[in-house]
Amino acid sequence: MTETYRAGADGQVKTTALLRSMASLLEDILLLQAGAGERIRNIDKQADLQRMADTFDFAWVENAVRGLDTVQSGMRRNLLRSLSLDAYAGELEGVRR
Repeated sequence: MTETYRAGADGQVKTTALLRSMASLLEDILLLQAGAGERIRNIDKQADLQRMADTFDFAWVENAVRGLDTVQSGMRRNLLRSLSLDAYAGELEGVRR
């Protein structure tokens, strides 16, 4: 999907929004794992997030957050967005429990 994002500022805005969404979901997963489900932001996806919180352990979420930080850092250094996101997705798949 990210290959359809245009190069330049427009694509960067879309990619940044995508990364913020991912960060919000990861935060909600952590809140659910900590028993603070009333504090999640994405209440419309609570059932899906709860399944993820039950499936993935803290180490997986931590690796997901570190990978997200790496992608954001790469964007600041003008690395190819689609390549960074593909690598991140592959990393998440490979770290499954």
